[in-house]
Amino acid sequence: MEPPPLDRSHSHALAPPPREVALTLRGAQVVLRGDRSMFWPERRWLVVADLHLGKAESLRRDGIALPDAVMAADLARLQLAVSESGAERILVLGDLVHDAPGLTSAMVRRVAAWRASIDCEIALIPGNHDRRVTELPREWRVEELPVQLAEPPFVFSHEPLSALGGEAPFNWHGHLHPVRTVRGGIDRARLPVFAIHAGAAIIPAFSTLTGGSECVDDPHARLWGVVDGRIVALPTVARESGNGG
Repeated sequence: MEPPPLDRSHSHALAPPPREVALTLRGAQVVLRGDRSMFWPERRWLVVADLHLGKAESLRRDGIALPDAVMAADLARLQLAVSESGAERILVLGDLVHDAPGLTSAMVRRVAAWRASIDCEIALIPGNHDRRVTELPREWRVEELPVQLAEPPFVFSHEPLSALGGEAPFNWHGHLHPVRTVRGGIDRARLPVFAIHAGAAIIPAFSTLTGGSECVDDPHARLWGVVDGRIVALPTVARESGNGG
């Protein structure tokens, strides 16, 4: 006798996580994206942090043979984010570049060619790594801003401006490279995250060639992990420890 057909009507296959999540913070809608960027639709700004362009070149000077493909992949991901979101401005919250030795002539040319393909403004709030460079290449056409930018209800910076909470303007910043280690049985994974606090949000490092600071528990925060271009809600955590790289 043939076995009966398999009944799949009660299948519990999970749908894949979304590629973006919309949040309302201080009355403004923002979109967290699985490419590690934040999009602010009202301003049409794409906000990123910690690209560390030239880090591979800098490490190669120290004898570590890293390929050029890392920076190329990060820039391609940023270009796709601009195209998908329709952003009119990229706002970089610090550490666009890694250091002066990483600004080789070949690297400068590659970034300039990429910049020529991006039809939007690029503005930079300088970070601690950017301050290691006297001047950015002019052909990159990057507008350099003060160390903080107020655009109500938000204020943007590289490093955190104050304690996380209170009635001050909501602070978006980078620098800390927040990550979260998730575990299941004997398995574990370390995920870059958006850490959303009562008064501030930390954006993950856009560069894939960076370390990170592990988040510690805080029941009042929201944490969104980035996995293969998708956004995953994680157990609530918050204040980061350590410094960005």
